[in-house]
Amino acid sequence: MIEQYQDVINDFWIDEPTIKYAVGVLTGHIIAGEKIKLACERHLSDLQRIKSDPELKPGIYDLQVTGGSGNIGADRDQTSAPFINYLGDDKGNLNSQGTGDVHGPSKIRLILFSGDVLKLDNISKVKFIAISKFQSSNELGQGEYIVGLDIPAGTYKLSSNVKFNPEFDNLGWSIDILDKNGDNKTQEYNSSNNDVVVKLNNGDVVSTSNMYSGETAGITPDQEKLIFNKVK
Repeated sequence: MIEQYQDVINDFWIDEPTIKYAVGVLTGHIIAGEKIKLACERHLSDLQRIKSDPELKPGIYDLQVTGGSGNIGADRDQTSAPFINYLGDDKGNLNSQGTGDVHGPSKIRLILFSGDVLKLDNISKVKFIAISKFQSSNELGQGEYIVGLDIPAGTYKLSSNVKFNPEFDNLGWSIDILDKNGDNKTQEYNSSNNDVVVKLNNGDVVSTSNMYSGETAGITPDQEKLIFNKVK
């Protein structure tokens, strides 16, 4: 029964938890009812459809989570950076009142290259919105952005509309800057490291992620921004 999904198993790895469980059910190593078997088949079929979707070309997309809440990862075919590892939630446009009940934004900017394989964990449905026009801004949400298109080049001091809890001093924004030579630099911006200056050059790729998402009352995860304040 699993032969028809062998390409998905090979590309997404048998040790990936959801695939390992689905294969166990469909091969009879895990006892399950018919509804669970159908759900496992549907999961592998969805991964197969995503893998072979001819409409998803290399490019820049807003990935919108429209079903589920979980991890968004990827295997890069040609490069290990920028590293894709985000929490996405279809309720990211809702205010969790600082309780953390909403685990991440519903929309994340991604740069996809040829041969990249996305991995979705506990996310059942996504939508890819191709970016054709860029609006430069000094306030970025979670995702991957190109300096010169999404944000002007320059030297910036970081701030945020996210209110950090000093009891969790290591949770906050993580920023990776990948330059045109392939060199990557990582910065952290949180309650214990809140005096951060970065220099961005045209062509750099800036990756931003917030490990304290959904914890600020009055702000939805989709509204959370890392703010780049120009240093004169």
